[in-house]
Formats: sequence, C-alpha cells, structure tokens
Amino acid sequence: MVLYIHRNKLKEIFYGDGSVIVKDERTQPINEKAATMTLGVLIAVIIWVGIVITALKTSYPQYSYVGYTLFVVAIFCLILYISARTYYARKF
Repeated sequence: MVLYIHRNKLKEIFYGDGSVIVKDERTQPINEKAATMTLGVLIAVIIWVGIVITALKTSYPQYSYVGYTLFVVAIFCLILYISARTYYARKF
C-alpha cells in the first residue's frame, strides 16, 4: 500500500536526486572487508569441523567421508578465493 502511494517517488528514493547522499564511499570497502571476514570464518569453521569429524573416525567410522568432503570443500573455497583475488588484482 505504501509503495503504491509513493510509486512516483521510488526512483528518487532508490537512486537519489543528487542532493541526497544515498551511498557514500565507505560502503564498498566495508562490504569488501565483511565479505572477506565471512569467507575466512566460514572456511575456518569448515576445516575445524572436518578435523573433529576425522579425529572421531575410530568411534564413528561412517562419518569419515563427511570429514574428507569438508576438507575438499574448504580447499575448493581457498582455490576459488585465491584465483578471484589474483584475477581482480590484475584487472585493477
């Protein structure tokens, strides 16, 4: 209902009219740092869980493939991150 009432102002709200600052220059570096930290934490947690599951393979041998799969996923994420970082370092 609110969107319908303000439908003529939507472009101004989302894109700004020049006098209103919609996004400043700090937004992109903040997003980049947050994404890098999120990826690092995710990879660390995946590796940690993989180590724990692999260490418990004597008690739970049926889960050893899960641990190995988590290691493969972590390595794939690291390779993807390194290749993307190398690509963008050359591009910019």
